[in-house]
Amino acid sequence: MLHLTGAVKQPQACIDTTVWRLGLETIPHPALSISRSQVSFVPPPEVDAEVRSGQFVGPIQYRIWKHMKNCLYPNVTSMTLDPETAHPALSLSQSCTSVWFEEDKDITGCTANPRRFHYYYCVLGHQRLFSGRHYWEVEVGGKTAWRLGVAREDVPRGEMDATGTSNGLWTLALKGGSVVACTDPNPTKVTVSLRLVRIGIFLDCEKEEVTFYNAVTMSPIYTFSMEPITVPLFPFYNPCDADDGKNVAPMKVFTPVL
Repeated sequence: MLHLTGAVKQPQACIDTTVWRLGLETIPHPALSISRSQVSFVPPPEVDAEVRSGQFVGPIQYRIWKHMKNCLYPNVTSMTLDPETAHPALSLSQSCTSVWFEEDKDITGCTANPRRFHYYYCVLGHQRLFSGRHYWEVEVGGKTAWRLGVAREDVPRGEMDATGTSNGLWTLALKGGSVVACTDPNPTKVTVSLRLVRIGIFLDCEKEEVTFYNAVTMSPIYTFSMEPITVPLFPFYNPCDADDGKNVAPMKVFTPVL
């Protein structure tokens, strides 16, 4: 007869002894009796992470981050206007982020300098852009006419025979109710589905392209292919004249509220 008094204190030893007496092998741990599964890993093909031209031309990160403002806004290039380049009939806000045309402005105290526009109602931005990628937005919702984009540093300040790409201007404009890309020799009419209230400008100096967006929907409007960049570029703004009092609203560089 098998006495199990010690089994209460040492159950595993009792089981092993009983199995040995029955002529059986010690019961292995269940985990050791499970055969290992054979896993065959096939690496996926390499994927080029570079976003190609086509429907994704431009700042795709801004499309995705449009609702992630804390991430987006630090990456928007901060822009201000350069009063030293402003046509005498233009007025700038103290922060140099808004510009408008003043029909009866006293311009007697305006100092002349070779950087100032003296024929067209234009002003350049402070920021010199020569390399990298830059994106900024301009509010135009209250205006009946405007023109904005990018200009070469050496763009003529006086009257021009052509006011498009041949003179170092890559711009979009609202004229007579139509949106046009200011190409040479003739402007190119652009179809937009919604009234434009804020324009996004994306300058890619490496690809030598400037693309305009409806900044509210991030829908692309028009892309210019630029010539090789050999001189610095500047943001370009033209609020146009007052249009008999219908176009007195300022053109504003959009400044996000963090």
